Amino acid sequence: MKIIRPFVVNTATVNSDVPAPAIASNAWNSGTTYGSLVDRVAVFSGTNVTWYQNLQVPNLNHAPASSPTWWRKVADGYKLWDNATTYSSGQRVEAPTTPGGVALRAYESLQNSNLNHAVTDPAWWVDVGPSNRWAMFDQVNGTKTIVRDTMTVSFQGIGFPVQGFTGTGRVDSIALLNVTAASARIISTDAITFATIYDQTFSLIDGGGITDWYAYFYEDARYLRDLIVLDLPPAPTPNITIMLTNTGGEVSVGTVIVGQQRDLGATQYGASIGITDYSKKEADEFGSYSIVERAYSKRGRFTVWTDNERVPALIDLATQYRATPVVWVGADSMAFTALYGFYKDFNVEIAYPTMSICTLDIEGLT
Repeated sequence: MKIIRPFVVNTATVNSDVPAPAIASNAWNSGTTYGSLVDRVAVFSGTNVTWYQNLQVPNLNHAPASSPTWWRKVADGYKLWDNATTYSSGQRVEAPTTPGGVALRAYESLQNSNLNHAVTDPAWWVDVGPSNRWAMFDQVNGTKTIVRDTMTVSFQGIGFPVQGFTGTGRVDSIALLNVTAASARIISTDAITFATIYDQTFSLIDGGGITDWYAYFYEDARYLRDLIVLDLPPAPTPNITIMLTNTGGEVSVGTVIVGQQRDLGATQYGASIGITDYSKKEADEFGSYSIVERAYSKRGRFTVWTDNERVPALIDLATQYRATPVVWVGADSMAFTALYGFYKDFNVEIAYPTMSICTLDIEGLT
């Protein structure tokens, strides 16, 4: 069993091509000639925003929503909060939680005539979750960053602290959780020489449910939900790029973890994986059910064998991360045994002269 200790995500060192909150200057203009294939425009509907990317040049007076050969949809979002705009009840915006900060969260107006009230004022606004751009870093696996076709996330010169201790370290592991994509490419380059030290592409299409030719031709494509990469060369302060692709479809990811791994010992067969469902299911007096779908979390129970001489370090590690979410990987070759969360129960039995048995109950985040 291994754990991946996440590096603290710093908004100054992480970047992505997921659109940032839109402002008026981002709006599509019928009189503007778009001359680059990287041009992106926003189409507003109240405070809701749909982003499009240019497909042809020169592109003049082709409305994005009705011109699929000229524009492709990239993502949805909300306008950036503006203190000079009057908002109606139910309208949503994106805004920083601190003045001058990055817009990490989305907020919904609770009242009409909402003018120049800070989004942190609970009488006027309610926090409805992370902005689309930052949902993959919010420690909630069920909130996802969603775009179309491709998504690129990059970390520049990672050397900031790992969650749970103050030192800096080397990146050797990546976890992509709750993913929808056909493939993932991971590139690591040296931050000083820019030489490529790792470049691998992983297929995320799962053929495990295809058991006959009928299923091969007629079953919908199924994607692996999680990708665990444990073989990155441990270079100091690398630049890391993650590219997710699903041409013609949705690309989404719930959690992106970049960090350091630590081996805990050998996982014994008999480990169990399941989920805890928080959906509400109530039956009336006639047996008819009312169902409200809610979030769920993964859970796991593992037995790990480890050398007695490693027990003090293992106990210290468990103490250190008792309130810090990390990625627990039950088996390297089985990504579905990975859980991002905390241990509910941790116990070490000094079973033999040279070996101990550790049992862990892991509760994943929703």
